Amino acid sequence: MGELIYNGKTASELVDDADEAIRGLNHLTLERGGVRYPSEVYRLLGTLTSMTAKLPQLLQQLERPMQGWVEADLLSIDDGDYRGDPVAAAAALSVYLTEEAPAAIDRLHRALAEAQKAIAWASYTGDVDEHGDPTDTPAPQPVASPRSAEPEGTEWGVRGLAGVRIIGESSDGLDHRETVARELARDAGMMVVRRRPGEDWQPVDPRPPRSR
Repeated sequence: MGELIYNGKTASELVDDADEAIRGLNHLTLERGGVRYPSEVYRLLGTLTSMTAKLPQLLQQLERPMQGWVEADLLSIDDGDYRGDPVAAAAALSVYLTEEAPAAIDRLHRALAEAQKAIAWASYTGDVDEHGDPTDTPAPQPVASPRSAEPEGTEWGVRGLAGVRIIGESSDGLDHRETVARELARDAGMMVVRRRPGEDWQPVDPRPPRSR
């Protein structure tokens, strides 16, 4: 049996298209004109809500063939944390895809649905030009990243059944990696861990600091 096709594309091509679509949305909504009316925001939120609802099924179906290859002794792990241990690698994969990711996706799905619900009756009250475009849509304001109190090079991660999952290293004094680690730990019931330069991984209070 050859590679399966959906609407003329393979699974790899479809996921590339999805990635490119989100990149395009990020680009279009960066400046004014990407969304012109509240109804467009409402529609985008609705479609994003629908997309997230479909993700758990996809993740479960990605986990199945990996388990099948392990059971048939057809999987090899050639390097990395699970080198030589495909059973452990598949077990970790299962935890992430069928437990941690669905929990995070469920929270995202509910948040998007509530966001859409909040503007269900919103309408634009400004003026429009001869082309039907709004004339006074405010330009979006850039949001500054919070500063981190941690030294440069501090790594952030979360600790679960499969060990430490590294989120990334702080850079330029920005703490977005710390924020991601805290949110993932909260959503998946894991422990936030931090490794400062020259130190080992240490558990961190899951509550964000009150001030910077």
